[in-house]
Amino acid sequence: MSVVTLGETMGLLAADTVGHLQHVSTMRLGIGGAESNVAIGLARLGTPVSWIGRVGADSLGDRVVRELRAEGVDVHAVRDPGAPTRLMLKERPPGGGVRVWYYRRHGAGARLSPSDVDDEVIGGATLLHVTGITPALGDAPAKAVEHAVAVAREAGVTVSFDVNHRSTLWSDAEAGSRWWTR
Repeated sequence: MSVVTLGETMGLLAADTVGHLQHVSTMRLGIGGAESNVAIGLARLGTPVSWIGRVGADSLGDRVVRELRAEGVDVHAVRDPGAPTRLMLKERPPGGGVRVWYYRRHGAGARLSPSDVDDEVIGGATLLHVTGITPALGDAPAKAVEHAVAVAREAGVTVSFDVNHRSTLWSDAEAGSRWWTR
């Protein structure tokens, strides 16, 4: 069995201690993204897995590629010199829980397009995993996901879809009118 994931991976700054960001003095730098998190988990379980995405031609993009490869993920990343790798910040407020801020505007992930999708990688897989986050990033990423799903279906590859609805990216009505509800 082999799996392909497709989507945005960002740099992740996470607070080292409990508290609001205005009071936290240190943070850890890592990576995060729903599809790459799935890829890492599968790789750790011994499943051959590839990740397809777009990152900036910057240090955060370097980190995304390096960390995914270090986890055993086969990386197919387009490096975009015209847009940065996006960033998210995580804080751990007093009283529990986690709060996340996304800095996605004008980032490389929003420029993912059908031409970034490696049809051969998808066609050679057993399963394609996508989420509702990537189509919510814009028209081009939505078309990339639609293209990847069409390639998978044509090749007889099973498609796994996690809605993973983010109200900060689109409303319930917008999410409900998308191709996956038809």
